[in-house]
Amino acid sequence: MKMDGFRYWWGWWALLIGGIAFALRWRALVGQAFAPGWDGYFYLIQVKAWVEEGAMHSVDRSPIYLLLRGLSTLTGDYLTAYQLLCALLAGSFAGLSVALARRISGDGWLGLTVGAWCVFSPSLTFFAAQFPKNLLGMNALLLLLLFSVRGPGWAGGLAGIGAFWAHRMTAGLSLIFVVLRQLDGRRMLLVLLLGAVGIGGASLVPGLLRVADWERFSGAFREMPQLAGWSFVALLDPGRMPPAWIAEIVLAHLFLLYWVFSWSFARPTAFGWSFAGLCVVLLFPFFEMDVRGMGYRFFLTFMLLAPQLFAIVPHLFPREGFHLVTVLLVAGTIWHGGSHRPETFDPDYGYYQQIVHRAERVLAGKEPELIIGHKGLAELMTFETGIDVLPWQPEYAVDSSRLWRIAAGISAMEFRYYLGPADEPRVRELGIDYALLPESVWQRFVAAATEEYDADLQARIREWRNPRQERPGFLRK
Repeated sequence: MKMDGFRYWWGWWALLIGGIAFALRWRALVGQAFAPGWDGYFYLIQVKAWVEEGAMHSVDRSPIYLLLRGLSTLTGDYLTAYQLLCALLAGSFAGLSVALARRISGDGWLGLTVGAWCVFSPSLTFFAAQFPKNLLGMNALLLLLLFSVRGPGWAGGLAGIGAFWAHRMTAGLSLIFVVLRQLDGRRMLLVLLLGAVGIGGASLVPGLLRVADWERFSGAFREMPQLAGWSFVALLDPGRMPPAWIAEIVLAHLFLLYWVFSWSFARPTAFGWSFAGLCVVLLFPFFEMDVRGMGYRFFLTFMLLAPQLFAIVPHLFPREGFHLVTVLLVAGTIWHGGSHRPETFDPDYGYYQQIVHRAERVLAGKEPELIIGHKGLAELMTFETGIDVLPWQPEYAVDSSRLWRIAAGISAMEFRYYLGPADEPRVRELGIDYALLPESVWQRFVAAATEEYDADLQARIREWRNPRQERPGFLRK
């Protein structure tokens, strides 16, 4: 059958490509001994508490926990369920990308090329491992884009609700897209009114949207503009990134530049203008590029949507060019295999697990109420031991005799030098770079070290592995 008859088969092709994308991510994740990503164990803590205690530690109504609980029941293992969910979300995103590209362009070959890009995409692999809740929202956003091109309004409405429910980021992006699609008088007013009502209603639902969420914008912007892609690569270090990932980022920017150039001879459609608006938001040059900031996630989100540029841009080269791009993407997939690099971008969970086991032995019989420990280590220890470990200073009262800390980067000699003979024996080494001690002893150590100022020591006391700030409001229950 010719590809011109693709309209009869595109659904099956979308399923096939989604299945291949799923299989590659599943193969990359299932062989790992630990949960992927910096937030992986937070999700596992949540679903484990829900299953075994009847309620999650932090109130969150995102549907990702419904999916994770269902898969946990199916597999009988929290870790396997989480790895499976990450792979499934990547596969569904690839399949929906094929469907959207075909609907935008009306061309089956373009849909296949976009699908090949998603199968190849290191950005999709990284995003699935690091931000599965965002990826769930991105699946809903793709459905919204799909039905905005052609489809029943109620289906687009349901997709928009799904994007709002899944994650705050995709809630905002969905609202921006819908507003841009309705830029004409009374309809625009209606959309703004419905958006205001939606935001107000969402703020009343626990875990969806709160006034405290505006704290997320603190420190999110910079005074001087930047090129998001350049800053992203510089942040992650091009020497540590797979060459295929850098190539994908370059490819995305080439298509973006060509699309902007094409506006001189081909006016974008209404969908194209709305999509351009999303790109402007996602690549906003005044966002601070930081692993905890919006600019970081927004750029990665742009990279997930970038394959659609291939379907949106006016193509001046012959159809054989589609075949060539598709072949190159398939070759790239075979070359790098959609591999995930936990040793490069994930916490060192293997070492952290050793720290956890040593700390558990030291704490036997002491019944700590709370331990302060850095991100990654904190979530792993809570999941494996059931002890509450927080990567922040507690903002609530805790019995000082049951409040402990896992300190990092301070040598045993430095503890001996700055602590008195009564406190020094209370510091227990957990590894070359880690120690367990009561929080009151840590505070006395910090005070003594501050009096006898040493710039290098102060830098290590204040590094991210020694939490000293309280949780911001948007992260509290």
